[in-house]
Amino acid sequence: MSGHARPGVLAIAVALLALIPPATRPAEAAPASRRPAVASAAAAQRPVARLAVAPARARAYLVRPSDTLSRIAERYLGDPARWRELYARNRNLLRSPDVIRPGDRLRLPPDAIGLPLAPPERTYTVAKGDSLTRIAAAELGDPGRWPELYRQNRGLIRSPDLLQPGWTLRLPPGGGGP
Repeated sequence: MSGHARPGVLAIAVALLALIPPATRPAEAAPASRRPAVASAAAAQRPVARLAVAPARARAYLVRPSDTLSRIAERYLGDPARWRELYARNRNLLRSPDVIRPGDRLRLPPDAIGLPLAPPERTYTVAKGDSLTRIAAAELGDPGRWPELYRQNRGLIRSPDLLQPGWTLRLPPGGGGP
């Protein structure tokens, strides 16, 4: 898992934080048990810098070629070391933090900023007699794309040969069917 964090970026962030006057510096996120009690009403009302938060519907990120968890964390969470948080949020989709695939739709934490609006997610409800090959042919335009369906729904499908009617599958981007 080496190569995810960049110490130089963290040092720059710390140096920039030192330049912000204490009255406008973002509050530290200390554990509740170690947070100091507020000494006065004036201290409680001190202005705190806030990051702009993306709209609620933009909490998903569609992985592009050459993306890594640390690059995504740096770009949208402001800290490449938060790749671990991304991995934890997406354990049902990712088997390894070192392998993410274009088309994977990652869940990002609420404080993510600057996210591009993700395309609406397409789904398919499995009917009796369906197979990944048939669904890929009908919905994606190519029966050979069944492995994409399987990867996209890893948390639900344990075996590509065993689909249950009623399951709602997420379709990968790039349709081609009707």
